Amino acid sequence: MYCYSCYAMLVELTSLLDAVQETETKMVEMSALNHLMATHILRQAQQVEQLYDQAVGATHNIDLGNKELSKAIQRNTCSRTFLLLFLFVLTFSILFLDRYS
Repeated sequence: MYCYSCYAMLVELTSLLDAVQETETKMVEMSALNHLMATHILRQAQQVEQLYDQAVGATHNIDLGNKELSKAIQRNTCSRTFLLLFLFVLTFSILFLDRYS
């Protein structure tokens, strides 16, 4: 038969073992959650890098678009000047031909 102090020690050790097992279970859960969080953070980092690359590409495309718009505005100005000059010459040619006919 067990003595009272041995029984008290057994109860205390059993209680301590339960606490250690509970702590171990919580640590395993925390480890799994930590792994899950690390996975999500890595995925987010990849998405942020992808968004950054897309933003840089979009900025480059906007710069190219602005240059093309500037060229189009210049061409439009030249075309307008040429058209006005052409109409002016045509008008005076018609007036000249009308006067000397």
